[in-house]
Amino acid sequence: MKTILRLIGVLLFIAVLAGGVGWFIVFGSLASVADATPVPGVRVIKDGLVDIGIVDVGGGKVALIDAGNDEAGAAVLAELSKRSLTPAAVAGIFLTHGHHDHIAGCHLFPKADIYALEADVPLVEGRVGSHGPLTQYMTAKPTGVRVTHPVHDGDVISMGDKKFRVLSVPGHTPGSIALLDEADGVLFSGDVVYDDVLLDELTGSSIADYRVTMARLADLDVEVVHPGHGDSFDAAGLRRIAAGYLAARRPAG
Repeated sequence: MKTILRLIGVLLFIAVLAGGVGWFIVFGSLASVADATPVPGVRVIKDGLVDIGIVDVGGGKVALIDAGNDEAGAAVLAELSKRSLTPAAVAGIFLTHGHHDHIAGCHLFPKADIYALEADVPLVEGRVGSHGPLTQYMTAKPTGVRVTHPVHDGDVISMGDKKFRVLSVPGHTPGSIALLDEADGVLFSGDVVYDDVLLDELTGSSIADYRVTMARLADLDVEVVHPGHGDSFDAAGLRRIAAGYLAARRPAG
């Protein structure tokens, strides 16, 4: 019995160690980003290593691009307070994908419409889990988030003074999206542009989907891009990232 208990203990230690190493590989090289205002009416705030976009849509209302990793929503609530706004001012939340670090604050804004690509709705709501070598061992459980508006590639969502075009950009997750504000040339690209080989392997990202996504993004005419992690960059930066990924991921043979 003692031998079995020791074996179980060793296996648990290895599992915890592997999880810690995986987390460091995925996030350890990401610097905490600084708050930024890439264009008038758009504010990007940091929630640890995660970026949240706050877009002024007029009439004292804002839209959020993702809801962060902090269930208390300290960064978002502080930004709203600076504007003398309450959580009721959040008209809508666009979720670039269903990973926890992008959806944790949704519950703080019960009056907000929540948008996600239909393919990622089960992941957002916790009806399915992720499928990577590490994340597949994390049991799916309800998140408490309910997507009120499943969206599709090419949909244009009007919210106050703004219009957001939905772009399906699978790879990081099957239902990842980017949001394009065509009037101002702003692209919120979620997690598809910082990904790397190690992250691909750990999270189960689809390399085939990534190649299609990167080729699509490289053709966009935008002024500024803001990813789900890290600093903003321009269209030239987006093309460099896409070209580098495509070059590194040429099909075998």
